[in-house]
Amino acid sequence: MMRNKRTYILSDQDYLEIYPLLTPDEIEAEFEGRTKSARTIQRLYRKFGLPSTRESYKQIIDSSYQIADLEIDQDSWLEHVVAEIEIERQNIKKKIWGRIKRVEDFYNNGYHTS
Repeated sequence: MMRNKRTYILSDQDYLEIYPLLTPDEIEAEFEGRTKSARTIQRLYRKFGLPSTRESYKQIIDSSYQIADLEIDQDSWLEHVVAEIEIERQNIKKKIWGRIKRVEDFYNNGYHTS
């Protein structure tokens, strides 16, 4: 007898954890079938009083100059900050995929009662 497989659907907490490292469109593409629509994710962020991910990303870049190493030119600093953000983007994707795998494995491999 075949059971229906359960698919993990991202929670509001997941969306907040991802913010602002991925845009709603990137979230929808990365976790296809497990997310709300990009438009709904944008509405969720507005509901929580958050600026758009693009605005927030720009704020991160702009505020990073306040702690910039004064001996590094602006282009090099920007390159460094963008590289660090990309590392964080990859880390959050890995973390969310790990959560998805754990939850789906739990429910789809008979470790629950129904």
